[in-house]
Amino acid sequence: MVVPLGSAVVSGVVVSICEPQNSPSLQTHFHHKPLRAILSLETDAEHPPLEQNLLRLIEKISDYYLAPLPACLRLIVPPHSVKVIRRVFLTDEGRRALSDKTLSSEVQLVLRKLEKAPKGLLRSSLTRTMKKAPTILTRGKKSGWITERTNIPSGSSALSPARVTSAGQKPVLPVSPGLFDLPEAYDTDLSESVQKTAWCSSKENQIG
Repeated sequence: MVVPLGSAVVSGVVVSICEPQNSPSLQTHFHHKPLRAILSLETDAEHPPLEQNLLRLIEKISDYYLAPLPACLRLIVPPHSVKVIRRVFLTDEGRRALSDKTLSSEVQLVLRKLEKAPKGLLRSSLTRTMKKAPTILTRGKKSGWITERTNIPSGSSALSPARVTSAGQKPVLPVSPGLFDLPEAYDTDLSESVQKTAWCSSKENQIG
């Protein structure tokens, strides 16, 4: 599923469901946000839901080895293969910003490129051809100069028919790397003993 995270949204997995709290003190510290969309429901015969005992096992492994929970979840959850196309568009406010002479030449260049592309530009193309593009795009979104849209191709061969139906109904706004698509700098290589622990426990659960 897709959930809000800062100025973007990310794909994730539900590991537990908490009851809403009635305490005013808790409500002031936590702000609940609705889910934006569901990429896939792993509840069919081919993709059964994760068993509760496996989730508890992964939580224990995460605590014992001081490893990030997402990295541990990757041991039992196959990486999703949902393909997304992310395009960047110039907003009306961004067009007005073009007259601001105080903007750096790099920012003006990105805005000019987007101005000449009414159908938007692929984010991957901008980040590949311009070194500072990620920083500029982040600033542009915060300033309201640009908007980023993400489409999930309904005809993608990576999706099963059930997933196409649930994921391809309408475009989903900005999807950043998913829960299991961690950047290399953050990705933690779990030790061989951790992987063996999860694998052995998983096999025991299947046998039992």
